[in-house]
Amino acid sequence: MRTSTKFLAALFYIILLAGVSAPALAVNTSGYTVAIPCVYEDTIGFRGSVAPVQYGGKYGLIDKTGNTVTPFVYDSFTLLWSQGSNDFQHSYLVAIQDGKWGVIDETGRLLIPCIYNSIVSGGNGMAIVGIGEPARPGLPNLNGVWGLVDIQTGREILPVKYRDISPSDDSLVYTVNLDNKTAVTDRNGKFIVPLGTYDIITNYYSGLATVYKNQKVGIIDQFGRAVTPVVYDRIDPFQSGVTLANKDGKWGVLNTFGETVVPFIYGDGGVYPNGVIQMRKGAKPAVFDRTGRVIAPLGKYDFVHGSTGNLIYVERGGKMGAIDITGQEIVPLIYTGIRDITNGLAVVIDNDKCTIINQSGQAILPLDKYGGTLDENGFFDGYGINILDDGYVLILSTESKWGLIDCNGTKVLPGEYFSIGNMNDGYVAVQNEKGYALFNKDGQVIVSFGDFDSIGNINENMASVTKDGLTGFISLPEYIAPPDGWAKPEVDCAIAAGLVPEDMRRKYQDNITRADFCRLAANLIEVKTGMKVDVFMNTRGMSGRISDPIPFTDTNDPVIIAASRLGIVYGVGNNRFDPSGIISRQDAAVMLQRTAMVLDFTEPQGIPQEFADSGRFSNYAVNAIAFVSMAEDTQTGYKIMGGTGNNNFSPLSPYTRQQAYATILRLYNAFKVSGGFV
Repeated sequence: MRTSTKFLAALFYIILLAGVSAPALAVNTSGYTVAIPCVYEDTIGFRGSVAPVQYGGKYGLIDKTGNTVTPFVYDSFTLLWSQGSNDFQHSYLVAIQDGKWGVIDETGRLLIPCIYNSIVSGGNGMAIVGIGEPARPGLPNLNGVWGLVDIQTGREILPVKYRDISPSDDSLVYTVNLDNKTAVTDRNGKFIVPLGTYDIITNYYSGLATVYKNQKVGIIDQFGRAVTPVVYDRIDPFQSGVTLANKDGKWGVLNTFGETVVPFIYGDGGVYPNGVIQMRKGAKPAVFDRTGRVIAPLGKYDFVHGSTGNLIYVERGGKMGAIDITGQEIVPLIYTGIRDITNGLAVVIDNDKCTIINQSGQAILPLDKYGGTLDENGFFDGYGINILDDGYVLILSTESKWGLIDCNGTKVLPGEYFSIGNMNDGYVAVQNEKGYALFNKDGQVIVSFGDFDSIGNINENMASVTKDGLTGFISLPEYIAPPDGWAKPEVDCAIAAGLVPEDMRRKYQDNITRADFCRLAANLIEVKTGMKVDVFMNTRGMSGRISDPIPFTDTNDPVIIAASRLGIVYGVGNNRFDPSGIISRQDAAVMLQRTAMVLDFTEPQGIPQEFADSGRFSNYAVNAIAFVSMAEDTQTGYKIMGGTGNNNFSPLSPYTRQQAYATILRLYNAFKVSGGFV
């Protein structure tokens, strides 16, 4: 006899009220496991080890086995969002009870009681709490007053009396407003810039804030020190270390030291997130890099449409294409439109056709296969191609169905679906006339059509699913994509040699972060010497250096500190390391050479390779690129780092994890000859 869903729901409700863990009732299938049956009314999915779920009209928390972590007494849960952005603090949830807000952690412990009308993230374990009336368009906007609370201790850092509290982007200082006067405090509530020093202080980005006094603008750092005098009429937020500013009616560009990078002689301008600058005088633009070096002189192009990665999309005579940061034309000026420039990709239009251009300037889709529709004015919109936030691209087939490709143009899913979601944890949900299904990044079906009525959030290798109007969860196997074919032999050898930490043996195609490259370098030292990094430093007379005060405000990771003490890597400025930042190919070359120097590797013999794009090398990287293009892996004969095609080194292109693992292996093998380090 078939057990009804309503019966199971009633059984679960009785069990939950009794405080007893629910039975798993897991069902094994070929691709997933039903971890928690569909007995709940609603969920926002797993966040860490717990999921908020609704039962009997109230919300509680359950763990991945279905055990009740928090009783069902709350009206709702939400994430601890940062106001005005899509960021949130992952270790905490906002619990709402009787209209009042509090903060709860993953263990179900209520850290901040439900006594506030709104709570937003203050970053790094801080919460900005508010009391007052909701303001349209709704919470977390509030007509009221705000304070700052340490989440773990519940200690009130700033009393709830400020009209506004805004954290810096690294959450080390806070701009506050009281009685229409602004000030800056640190994380302990100590005032760095007293109230009334300036008329207005804006939010901090990259350690800097703009300040207003007597209708003039200047820049201060996180210690309240003046970076520029308060003499400007306007200063925009910094982008990659530079910002647009106006003085006496003319526009120019400043850097984070307050120095003029582009003189104040222009009518208007703009700075793109990658630091590329365009300035206009009359109707024509000039293009500069972040140092003020001219990329394209005034008047060479009619318009600049945007910039992403290393490419700048320009127009001349009604035709559009792209140049790189040396001014070299990479994409010919043959296109009639550019619709989207993001994540290193651009959608370009050629009359009634469109394609995707990647960072090499190559079209990764056939120009005449995917398109869009005509808008009300008869113009082709190009919306048959959409770049997603996760780096994948949606493409519309000629049958008006959606497919999915990756950033290299490789097909993940054919054009057969009504809708395709974002990729999460290596999985993506789709919908067609049969219902919903779940695929992995290789296009393999994990959840078949018809298994569930819908598939919701995917997080922590758990996906919420609905059946007969009720919600449960399935457990997904961890998706670990293998290295690409060219990289797999060397990655396998690097793993076998112990050069790749176990928790880094995944996400091979992702760009490597600054922190993870430090781990690779430190691990290489330990494998080569048989000593922990601190012991190795002691043998080199560096024991004092490892115990120096931590130089960075955004990390205290001992591996990063050790790599910094050894001179393998430095910060990004303003006492920040940016551990999650990605590195370029030239940055990787520099770190590899410095690691070799730390280990007393002898200089390689031979002549460095002459690359066609050497004019794009930063001065600090020239010697390192020469080093990695000379030194060879004695096992394979491969250079530690070679070119990327067409005799280019591509110094500013990002560096993937699998590339990093291969080059660490090559460095490991490079000096097994006499005169080198053993």
